[in-house]
Amino acid sequence: MKTKMTAIFATLMIALIFVGFAYAHWSQMLTISGTINTGEFCIGIRNVGTDDDPGDNDGVPNAAVGDLDPGYDTILQKCTIYDKNVASATSTNIGDVKCTKKDINYYEEVKFTIDDAYPSYCPMFVLEVVNCGTIPGEIDSMTIHIVEKDEDGIVIADGIYDVIKGDWVWTTAPPATGTALDDIKPVKYKIDIDCDGDFDYKGTNIDDMVDDLKKEYGDRIQLDECDGFAIWLCVHFEQGLPADLLPMNHTIDITIITTYMQWNFVD
Repeated sequence: MKTKMTAIFATLMIALIFVGFAYAHWSQMLTISGTINTGEFCIGIRNVGTDDDPGDNDGVPNAAVGDLDPGYDTILQKCTIYDKNVASATSTNIGDVKCTKKDINYYEEVKFTIDDAYPSYCPMFVLEVVNCGTIPGEIDSMTIHIVEKDEDGIVIADGIYDVIKGDWVWTTAPPATGTALDDIKPVKYKIDIDCDGDFDYKGTNIDDMVDDLKKEYGDRIQLDECDGFAIWLCVHFEQGLPADLLPMNHTIDITIITTYMQWNFVD
């Protein structure tokens, strides 16, 4: 019995020794050291220029030597040049620099201005949108807010067009006649995917332009890292019907707002 008890005691002591060793081992401090950086989310936009800016000082060559106005031939349905130097179209980068890619700055907003527009005037605007960050971004919304004022400065139309849904919501519905809005039409667009100088898509209206971007980037127009596109857009001022000509001395303010969100937040 004594021998048996001695053996059990010895076994218990050995077991306790190993248990104590294990406890001592797992009670030691374990240190893990490392660095974690999250990605950058940044979609930027920049004005490239127009084809009728005074002095031809931006990044787009003017349509004609001597600042002659670009126009549109409604019979041939193509852009042309008139022997007039009346109107002008300019564009400006607005807000802070959001990001820089290949030494080019991209901003929060672009503003376009057209002065002294008249029937058949057809300026072209060029802009670029790019993902400067590392996290994909998808369009959350794209709206066009338009306000038209008459020659007395009175608002006669105030509405928002949802480009994605294709719907208008009017705060002040435009009258049946007497607005300039119904005489302004996009007549041509060209899209350069990757901004490499080659035109990948062409068309004649905004809805088709959005559809082309969806073909390239999906329904939400997702821009992955370094993705970007450039848009050339020609806008034609029509003569209008005899009973509803393009009005003079009207002012139209247009704000295009596109919001992006991180792709993983999209439903």
